[in-house]
Amino acid sequence: MRLLGLLFCLFLAAGCSSNTEPEPTPLTAPDPLVSAPEKSAADQALQAQKNAQQLLDVVASGQAEQVMFMLQGGVKPNVLTADGNSPLVMAGYKGAADIAQFLLQAGADPNLPRRDGITALFLASQEGYLNVVQVLLQAKANPNVQDKSGTTPLFVASQNGYLTIVKALLGGGAKPNLARKDGVTPLMIASQEGYLNIAQALLDAGADPNQSTPDGITALELASQKGYTNIINALQQKGARK
Repeated sequence: MRLLGLLFCLFLAAGCSSNTEPEPTPLTAPDPLVSAPEKSAADQALQAQKNAQQLLDVVASGQAEQVMFMLQGGVKPNVLTADGNSPLVMAGYKGAADIAQFLLQAGADPNLPRRDGITALFLASQEGYLNVVQVLLQAKANPNVQDKSGTTPLFVASQNGYLTIVKALLGGGAKPNLARKDGVTPLMIASQEGYLNIAQALLDAGADPNQSTPDGITALELASQKGYTNIINALQQKGARK
């Protein structure tokens, strides 16, 4: 009996040995709505958008070295953020010529707009950043791009009185007679605002002094309403008719 008991104990010890292999973990079925490759692509797109937002934030804060670091680390400069913004457009708005140059060197598209159609050149022209305008024009940014209302970089520069930017845009191929959807031209807005030098620069570049809106409004009429005699004379010297 003692022998049988000893054998029984040995049997139990063998059955409880640490050498016993664990049961295999059951496989988990993939999500039936999204396959594995699609999940990977979705994750990559989400990460790219997060990176774009981080890049936009450092551009907005003017951290040029951090921008370089992120670009060298593989962050793509042409991915829009969740709200449709672009790092290069932000650089144009902030007047960050050095950052704009870094982004362009990393492959940023100079004509990539925000979701609302606004480009880096548009904002740089609107805000008066000549150095950024020059960088973008050298990178072949389109000076005739229009936003949803038909407004061009030349129009906003003329409207805000930025003569050097107006001249840079004209030298870069901006069309002086390209009007907004309501028919208002850069010459009309410059005449209305009383910017003689800008009106003269536009006229010298071929702006039509008799171009009118669908309602028949001309640059001469706008200048006359404000009493800008010097602009009236400049327009008439170029053939403006009453």
